[in-house]
Amino acid sequence: MERKELEQNEEGFPEDPKERFEVILSAIGNSEAKCLTLLCLSKSPITGYDLHQRFIAQSAGVWRTDKAIQANYCHNSLIPAGLAQADIIYYGTIEYVTGFSLTEAGERVGQPIASFLLEQSAKLPYSLLEIFGPTSNRANIIELLYRKGTKQRVIDITNELKISPRVVGRNLQKLDSLGFVTYTSINSEQPGFAPYILTEAAQRENVKTVATSRTLTQQVADLLFEQERVDVHFLTTSLKLKYPHRSFGALKTDISIVLSGLANQKICQAERFIGRHILSQAEITKKGEMVISSLILPIKTALLGDEVLISSWENIAWQRYVKEVILKYKQTSGQANKKTLDECLQEVFSLISQNPGVRPVEILRYLGREYKVPLGRLVGQDMIKKVKTGRSTRYYPISIT
Repeated sequence: MERKELEQNEEGFPEDPKERFEVILSAIGNSEAKCLTLLCLSKSPITGYDLHQRFIAQSAGVWRTDKAIQANYCHNSLIPAGLAQADIIYYGTIEYVTGFSLTEAGERVGQPIASFLLEQSAKLPYSLLEIFGPTSNRANIIELLYRKGTKQRVIDITNELKISPRVVGRNLQKLDSLGFVTYTSINSEQPGFAPYILTEAAQRENVKTVATSRTLTQQVADLLFEQERVDVHFLTTSLKLKYPHRSFGALKTDISIVLSGLANQKICQAERFIGRHILSQAEITKKGEMVISSLILPIKTALLGDEVLISSWENIAWQRYVKEVILKYKQTSGQANKKTLDECLQEVFSLISQNPGVRPVEILRYLGREYKVPLGRLVGQDMIKKVKTGRSTRYYPISIT
């Protein structure tokens, strides 16, 4: 059997510690499955099929993946990170297959960190994917909150990390749901809580009926002029008793339309700047501090060249934890839990039928995905209707609209 190098990262494993952390986190830090794949490699090349078989054996068959997944991990994550390389393995003079092996960095740094990550994952209630997400953004956000030690506005995090407010907000929502941060968001990303304020030039007698809802328009205007600052959720809660036969969601939708109409009349205006950048704040919790101290800081210390720490991780008996953590990853991985298109269509249609007027951000919150393809299919099949009001998009079942 002969071997010839086929694919590797020409730049190799980064020298800069910060870049190393980003690379490690993206390559294996968010996936117990990728950690195990790396630990199944050695300096001797192994075929993709044998790598798959070794993965199954090491994890006691708790996740019988597609045969190509481990090879894909190598091509898409481990090789670009400089932790693995692809080889051509020759059998005789004609037959050959692609194999994978460790680079020096993969053996010296990657495998010890992978062992450490599996050990720590076993101590946590969530998978690494749930904690860190698909990129390094979530880790950078929670570490910034740890360093600052005080509440930080979304705009402050955005400016320091150079990522968009939308990305910051989405990651903070996830971290808040895991209990790692407390996140107070009153903005257009939290439906119903975007503040509207009375304009200085507003006159009560100038209010005109919005969308043929004369009574509702007058009731909303009364509260607006009385409070001077309102939001859809407050208005719906205040007026629900006057509409006992209407669902909260349907009333909320109509009130949102009225507020938009009053904004077009210059009676009020959306307080987007304050809502998005000042009132949205986050602070790390004790659980979040634990993630920093037990996961992120040790890896950063190791990547600064702490050979003693690296050596101690080489002795971790990761085989003791691997079955448990791979099963945990399987339960949260999109690869392990893909639904058919028909299942997605049914799930989305059921949600919209039960919640007429639901917005894309609410679909994301309820189902965990945006479901753009199923939404497009359902619209094309005349099962649901897409309604745009200003900058807001809502979906209704055809039978109700």
